[in-house]
Parts: sequence; structure tokens; C-alpha cells
Amino acid sequence: MFWIRRLPRFSLRTLMLAMLLAGAGTALWKNRFPWVRAAVLKASETRWDYVGFSGDGERVIAFHPQAGTQIWDATNGKVLTLRKSELADRWTPHFIERTRNGPLLIVPRVTSSEKFDSQTFDFFNLDHDGSMETFEFDRPVNVRVSPDGSRLIAFSRLKYEVWKLMPHRKMFEAERDPRKPAVNASFSPNGKWFSIAGETCIEIFDAESGAQLAGFVCDAPMNDSLAAPDGLTMLATSYSVTPSLWDVGTKEKRTDLEAARTIFSRDGSRLYSAPFSDLGHLIDTRGGAKISKIAGYNGLHCNSLFSNDGRLIVRDSNSFAVYDQRNGALLERVETARAETMLDPPLELAENDVDLVLQADELEVWHRHHPEWWWGVAWTVEFWVMSAFVAALVWSARRDDSDIKKSAKDEVRGAK
Repeated sequence: MFWIRRLPRFSLRTLMLAMLLAGAGTALWKNRFPWVRAAVLKASETRWDYVGFSGDGERVIAFHPQAGTQIWDATNGKVLTLRKSELADRWTPHFIERTRNGPLLIVPRVTSSEKFDSQTFDFFNLDHDGSMETFEFDRPVNVRVSPDGSRLIAFSRLKYEVWKLMPHRKMFEAERDPRKPAVNASFSPNGKWFSIAGETCIEIFDAESGAQLAGFVCDAPMNDSLAAPDGLTMLATSYSVTPSLWDVGTKEKRTDLEAARTIFSRDGSRLYSAPFSDLGHLIDTRGGAKISKIAGYNGLHCNSLFSNDGRLIVRDSNSFAVYDQRNGALLERVETARAETMLDPPLELAENDVDLVLQADELEVWHRHHPEWWWGVAWTVEFWVMSAFVAALVWSARRDDSDIKKSAKDEVRGAK
């Protein structure tokens, strides 16, 4: 520290101010993370049944029953794979389940007479070539897969079965009360429990043992239920009444919602509810209070999602806006090409929170710039250097005061 004592105070303060300004500029740059268009994907279709990312976020996957599966490199937009669809020569009902291992295409078998035998389902992982598994069930059913891809539930109105995936084995099955036939089913985000929406109730079961954990008696016939990621809140939807939020622990209704288009934040603390037009609302799921109103561009709300780091992304016809999920503050609005269709154009975010794919005139991949690893090292070094200069400045000021007091005492003694 000897060299610090030899520097004049003016130099120390000037250097300290420069370091503070540099730190503030670095912090502002780090917090902005602007979105830039990384690639435009040349596609064979203008409207896909599914558009999303692979489990590792490195590839973009799109599926259409006639066009097949097309896969791109998410970094440069290069086409990696183009496969003909198993459904190309005939119309077949199908649905896609999003899992952390990639999207699963689920197709019921079709007999030669073109009648659907929904007791047998083929599962295809769209990120890989060929059929993954085939399941046969006792009765005509619907199928839902857990978000982690480890379990599935096959259900009819009067029976359900829970299976383990890869390799598949039946874990348990149960009959439904005829007075409470099943309408829909869904897993919790961690896959540890599942809910079954009946015509007048919602019941929650343990996915390992099948034991019932909770139940809700609803005001009207239900058509679906959705669990918040934290497992504390349940969203119940109905064709005849507005959606409602329920507390899983107390089994009490928290609040009614004004719009059926709803999504939970990744931590379960927020819910975004919006109609196709007019104002959307950011809602606190714990108490049901509205935090803020969010207006889409020209009053439109085409699609929306939450990121892992606490941002709400709302898509309209030719832009997407980024909001802070804590208070609904607008952070950024990004102009895109105009979407061909106004109703639910694809919008998917990779798990890394930095890659976004959306449907405009063509498929576009947007990348949110994060600092490289050396920025983190530089910021850490800068923090400790700034701390050292603050300590040096305080020490220098105290030393100067001590010298002034000592000089004053010497002057007094000399005068005497």
C-alpha cells in the first residue's frame, strides 16, 4: 500500500470516479441483453402444427402432418434433417407433448377400414428418426405425458392407467366413479402427481402410488386443469364459466379469472391471463391480486410465455415485448416480420432463456446476447479492484485528517 500513499488525493478520487462510472456502464450493459435476429429458417410450410426446440436447445424442430419433420441448427439456420411424415398419406388425429427430452408425437393406430383403434398408440420423438415406443391399452383412451418425459397417463372416461417410460411398464390402474367421469388429465411440472378433471370436480393423485392427495368441487362442469410449477396452485377451466385458481393445500378457490388464455410463470408465483384482444393482466397466484395491466400492440395478444429468469414475453402480430414478471414493467419491444396468421402463431423459448423461435413470414430464431464467460471474470476482478480503491480512498482520507490534526498540534506547540 506504499504506492497509494505517494499518489495525490486528486488522482485517487479521479481514478475512483472513473472506476465507478465503468462499473455502472458494465452493469447497465449486462442487464439489457438485447434481442437480435440470429437466423431465418427456410421452411416448406407457412403454418406448422408444432414449432419448438430440442431438449438441449441446439436445434429447432417443426412438424406438419403432410410436410413431415424439419430440423434446423438453431445457431445458423442450416437445415439438418427433413423427414417425410408417417401421416403424409392419410388424415390421422395426432397431438404433440412437450417434454424436457424433446417433443413427442403421439399417433393412434388406424385400421385398414380407416376406423381409429385408439387402444394402440405410436410414440415418435421428433428429434430422432423412427418410432420410439408403441403402447397398447385396455380401452379407448387419451394420453398425457409428464413434462420430464418419465411417465404417461392413459385415460378414458371410466378408467386410467399410469405408465413408466423408457422402458415402459405399467405402474398402476384404477376405475373411475361413473358419477365423476374423466374429461381431461395433466401432470404437475415435476411429474410427481397428476390431476384428473371430472365433470364437476378436480382430483389430484400421487404419480408413484396412485393415492389421492386432494380434491376440489367446482361450480360448473370442468374441461381441463393445470398445475402451477410450484405445485401450490391449480387452474381449473370450464366451457361455461370463467377459469378459477384453487389452493392445492387448503382446497379453496383463490380467485376467478377474466380470460381463458392463461399461463404460469416458471416459479409459479405469477400468472398471465389475456384474451385475444384488449388488456392482459399479470396476477399474483398467492393471493389472486392483479399486479399490472399489459396492453398488446394494437390491442392484440397472439401468444405469450415466461422465461426462467423472470421475464414475460408477449407476442403480437409483428413484434414481441418483454416485461418484468415482478411488476409488469416493459423492458424491451422488438419488431419482427408480420405473422401470416393472427391466431396463436408459434412462439417457443429454449431452456437456456437466450434462444427464441417464432412464426412470422418465415420462422425466425432470435438470440438474447449474454456476456461471454470472461465478462464474468472481468466483472469479478473489477468488483474487487473497486473495493480496494474504496478502502484506499477511505484510508487516505483518514490519514490526511490525521496529518492535518498533527500539523495543527505542532503549530500550537510552536506558538507556545
